[in-house]
Amino acid sequence: MTTTTAPFQLVLGPDGLGSLDFGEPTASAMEILVGLLGQPDPGEEYPYGGHPLRHVYWGSVGLAVVFSDYQFYRDDGEEHFAGWSHSPSIGDLAGWDHGPSSAPFKTAAGIGIDSTLADLQTAYPDRVNIEAECDPGGPPTAAYVHGRASSIRFGFKDLPLESTSRIGGMGAGAGPGC
Repeated sequence: MTTTTAPFQLVLGPDGLGSLDFGEPTASAMEILVGLLGQPDPGEEYPYGGHPLRHVYWGSVGLAVVFSDYQFYRDDGEEHFAGWSHSPSIGDLAGWDHGPSSAPFKTAAGIGIDSTLADLQTAYPDRVNIEAECDPGGPPTAAYVHGRASSIRFGFKDLPLESTSRIGGMGAGAGPGC
């Protein structure tokens, strides 16, 4: 008898990356990610002072993953996969000047960088929430699609927000907040 296992595919989701769910211990999450993407860029960072987020970057594909021992997705104190962000300028977060990345990843519904708000609303009918990110009462600047434990946040590069506005960055899970 022959059994085959489907290879891991990196699909951007509200609760993780493909079958790699938020809460997965860091060692096993990194084993999967390194197997798929190769070694991350040198250096890690805790970019927000005492905030318990450790970012690891693959700048050439515009992906950053977040690990933390804070009780985001587990309560046993073990460092775990707690978030991701995807953007053509992900290295800018770390102060790198590697130029734009390829930003190849998409959601299961095919939404990625440069998809429009209309594309997002078509892919996720009745599930897209449009909000004024970090500016209560301000004009809409972001959209969210909720999952089981988190949401995918979509930031737009064309504002004011219209149906033709293009997605410039995406993320899910733990992040710096406003």
